[in-house]
Amino acid sequence: LLKPPEPGVLVLSTGYLPADLQPLGALSQALARAARRPGAWDRMPLEGIAPLRAWFAAQVGGGVGEADVIVCLGGQAALAACLRGLAAPGSPLLVESPTYPGAMAAARAAGLRPLPVPSDADGVRTDLLADAFAASGARVFYCQPTYANPHGAVLTTERRAEVLEVARDAGAFVIEDDPFRDLALEGEPPPPLVHGDRDGHVVHMRSLTKAVAPGLRLSAVVARGPAAARLRPTRLVEGTLVP
Repeated sequence: LLKPPEPGVLVLSTGYLPADLQPLGALSQALARAARRPGAWDRMPLEGIAPLRAWFAAQVGGGVGEADVIVCLGGQAALAACLRGLAAPGSPLLVESPTYPGAMAAARAAGLRPLPVPSDADGVRTDLLADAFAASGARVFYCQPTYANPHGAVLTTERRAEVLEVARDAGAFVIEDDPFRDLALEGEPPPPLVHGDRDGHVVHMRSLTKAVAPGLRLSAVVARGPAAARLRPTRLVEGTLVP
């Protein structure tokens, strides 16, 4: 992944759009307008500016409000903040198997112990997920329910409900990484897990980097209740919030 590609080679492993599909003209115009906005160079609110948080909330839908959103510098920074905020160093972290390599790197950097939970064509095996929570004592599960990296599976509607039930029974958090939703080729993918969560167990991550351009390091974390209370101080300490 660190080796520069040969000229003319499209690297599929990154998930980024090629330059000719990126709205570079529109991005340049938007950046120029943003720089002229009153207060653009002031200190930003802890969670990000209200209009951007409201936009992310509307994109996620399912009853998510502006107050539930924290703006972050890209998906990887959001993931790192979630792991540090929700799991203590040395604790286990359940992950789909196979899973996103960047999640493994972030988990190890946070001092966590990733434990695999097998997946199949319908996503994570929820029967094995319940067993893994019980056996390991883990309190956080990281997953990509929609177009999972690297295998592309979409978690079925039935299993989405089961993931929420398992997490509630375990008193655990689910980190739902959803960076590819806007890249659907056929039809609409199932609603995010956070739509069915009314108890604050799901922490939802949404990024614009994959769908727009690699240089747009902009993402949002949706968190409620105890999860939000843990994540806001984490963002403050890191000092990596953006407008």
